[in-house]
Amino acid sequence: MNENKGFFGKPGVQTIMASLICIVIGLFFGFLVLLLIHPPDPFIRPG
Repeated sequence: MNENKGFFGKPGVQTIMASLICIVIGLFFGFLVLLLIHPPDPFIRPG
């Protein structure tokens, strides 16, 4: 009954991968919002 699903079949690994994917998606959308707010150059700090 206990099938060998491999490394990505483990629940802990799936949870960590899902968390990392959510973090990357959040950073991407945050960067897009920064581009919309301050379009010239998002890497230059104001002031």
